[in-house]
Amino acid sequence: MRRDVEVDLTFLPTEHGGRRGPARSGYRAQVYCAGHDWDAQQEFPDVSQVQPGETVCAYLTFLAPDQHVGRLRPGLPFLLREGQRVVGYGCVRRLLDLQHSAAGGPSESGGGETGEPAAGSASPVVIREGGDSLELVGTDRVPAHLPGAGDTRLAIRVQSRGFVGQGSAWVEAPVLRAFVGQLRQLDARRQGRAELVSMSPGEFGLRVYATDRAGHLAVAGRLTGAGQALEFEFS
Repeated sequence: MRRDVEVDLTFLPTEHGGRRGPARSGYRAQVYCAGHDWDAQQEFPDVSQVQPGETVCAYLTFLAPDQHVGRLRPGLPFLLREGQRVVGYGCVRRLLDLQHSAAGGPSESGGGETGEPAAGSASPVVIREGGDSLELVGTDRVPAHLPGAGDTRLAIRVQSRGFVGQGSAWVEAPVLRAFVGQLRQLDARRQGRAELVSMSPGEFGLRVYATDRAGHLAVAGRLTGAGQALEFEFS
């Protein structure tokens, strides 16, 4: 597995706005520097998990390594974000495989699998009932040559009871495939439920379910972002 850069990484304590649970190798968040967010997968070589408030050495693997050649350097500081929420900060320790990765890696702005909607959801998933609505759009997908291939970032927009919330969340590929399958069965049989949860605990959760034998459906969930949470439910 390639490793683009080595960094020192500090996760904020939960009481200071950090994550509520630990992060493990494979955790994916946005590295924010020079005014841009960049998706990067993290590997923690010395520990099995990192608790909020801890500092560790980590390897970052970028989804678009070619975007970082000439921009990253030892000593460069950055923020770690989940959507618009800052959950940590770090500093580049040294460059590793970045140049090699850029020579053969796909770009976030150009072809390959990155940027394509998730399989099974090429069109947005839109659920509307009266003035309430939910929209899910796949915006980025981990390429096949990287760990976590098929994991997808969803852009989410919710309007419920006069409130509007927007955000994004990464979803593991098996979880998204299961949700799409459940949603198709629910639409055909009008029985059962379809559930979707984000990789980061508490960031996004969704449940679509049948409320009665007549096949009426309801939607319920929670979306967090920018330090705020929107709980929604409509039928």
